[in-house]
Amino acid sequence: MAGTVAGTLLRGLGLTAAAGVVLALAACGRGPEGTADVKADSTAAAGTPANASSLAASSARKPASKPAPAERQTPLQLTTIAPPVVMKGEVFPLDFILNALPDAGTFVPPTVDGLEITTGLGEFATQTDAQGDHASLRTHARFMKTGVITLPRAKIDVQGTPVYAGEIKLEVIDKVTVAPGDIRLEWKADRTRVKPGDPVTLRLMLYSRHSVRPVNKPAPRAEGQSDALAGGADIDTASGVPGLAKALSAHFDIVDSDIDPMADKTLTQVAGKRYYERTMLVLSLKAARKGKAVVTPGQMPLMVVTAQSGYFAALRGDPQAMARFPTVNVKTAGLTLRVE
Repeated sequence: MAGTVAGTLLRGLGLTAAAGVVLALAACGRGPEGTADVKADSTAAAGTPANASSLAASSARKPASKPAPAERQTPLQLTTIAPPVVMKGEVFPLDFILNALPDAGTFVPPTVDGLEITTGLGEFATQTDAQGDHASLRTHARFMKTGVITLPRAKIDVQGTPVYAGEIKLEVIDKVTVAPGDIRLEWKADRTRVKPGDPVTLRLMLYSRHSVRPVNKPAPRAEGQSDALAGGADIDTASGVPGLAKALSAHFDIVDSDIDPMADKTLTQVAGKRYYERTMLVLSLKAARKGKAVVTPGQMPLMVVTAQSGYFAALRGDPQAMARFPTVNVKTAGLTLRVE
């Protein structure tokens, strides 16, 4: 994960692995949902009148005032991170991250009818590194009612200044159902018209409001062997597009590929709804022969594992756990790459 903090620092601070994950999110700016900014007045906080510099400038006879402390470069942010969709009664992680060191004992968690925070309430784990100060708190919670629920703002103080998280919406369901638009697969290319010798990066992106697991996993690569060299079948399986490797090879050299490079997914917002964003496949191509490479529409079977019970067993491929969760076939649109 980008921005992951070195393990030695985490161990030195006595942080749990869960806290480390949340701090890494804070360090790399992840978690766009549930964030509200507060820009602290560092001059006022230091006890200096806000107009001190202007008063000093008004008279050359007065001794120059001391320079005010440097203003914080980034605003204070408290972020709430929660899944877009959860099951009624199922325990889910509810995380809070802060890009500063909080005042002890000042955290006020969100409260709403039907929400129960079961574990984790306490003091934030803190850390200071080259990127600044960070703090995190991982709790676990559950909802005992269904519907679209707005999670209110959490609050914490930093040097006496209150900092609020933004509200977020969660959908609480009593059975796993996938509505149109809940899961989407999209091809993204950094460019679609190139000349021979030009590089192209092709990505297959997954956007899902549910936690999902690919049903068909490519064969693992041999030691020292790239996915691209492991055979076109791996790329075809990872993309859900039969014949993809052959179609691309007609006009491009497949320099390298990375299958499922971001299993830890991030959260993003699309059209007002929160989605998990996950890179399923990255292909590094080099234009070799003039012509048109057509990525035909395909589909990928995905197992929906929104419910937490049996989630990790399902991820490991346990047949009994997998039987609990429905499988959906998600279609991908086609894409055309031209070498001119």
